[in-house]
Amino acid sequence: MSFLDTIPAAIDEVEHSGPWERFRNHDPRQCLAALREACRASSPVTLGSADGQSIAASLWAVDEVAGRLHFNVNGDTRGAAAVAAQPRVWAALYQGDVKLQFALRQLALGHLAGGTRGMVGAMRSLTAAVPSSMYSLPRRNAVRVRRTKDGVSVLRFAHPAANGQKVTLRVLDISLTGCAVRKPPGVPPLLPGTEVRRVEVELDADTVLFTDMTVQHATPSSADPLSSARVGVSWRDMPPAAHERLTSWITGGRRRRDLVSISFD
Repeated sequence: MSFLDTIPAAIDEVEHSGPWERFRNHDPRQCLAALREACRASSPVTLGSADGQSIAASLWAVDEVAGRLHFNVNGDTRGAAAVAAQPRVWAALYQGDVKLQFALRQLALGHLAGGTRGMVGAMRSLTAAVPSSMYSLPRRNAVRVRRTKDGVSVLRFAHPAANGQKVTLRVLDISLTGCAVRKPPGVPPLLPGTEVRRVEVELDADTVLFTDMTVQHATPSSADPLSSARVGVSWRDMPPAAHERLTSWITGGRRRRDLVSISFD
């Protein structure tokens, strides 16, 4: 599975002595600290059940006084309503070297008023009670490479929503199955499900390959669709030769410690 896939794991909370119990953190203070960090980092969060509908979101606010979490669902009103109707809903996100997952209780639809963080208007949200425990799950064993400021990889392609205008997006991290990129302000949104053909992937000055890709999720940094956003894409119909070059480049990242860091999903 790709590192982009943050679908919640199938955990039965009733089995307190089951195999998942050793991954559960019961310290409310540590749970709150992790939630505050996810809020500050605007980490992409998947809301949904392990085998049902799920939506992309971000944690907008942690109200410790009221004991509530506020999730921005990026205008996905129908998806938010469908998730809120599910009997068991989880939130899942990546943080550092672990995947965090926690149950969402007392779930309700709501709105987040504008004005905070310079926003205007209101946006759709889901609210839930602050969890008293959460699971810290080991990341999967798929190697990905995260570039530092000294070594920047980019994607170049004709934007399907901008009359074929060529855009260049900075790669945040990359794997054999996809990558995450930063969409700068002013560039039209990349909606989940969008297929983009003939994408130029410049890994470095000496390594360039071409492939198609599909947008998996997009998390804007504000309610404005033209603001900056973190976008996750998966490779589609990558030619064998390009796949070999990408594999070689990622593997070589182990030897390029001055340019990249290796993490494990």
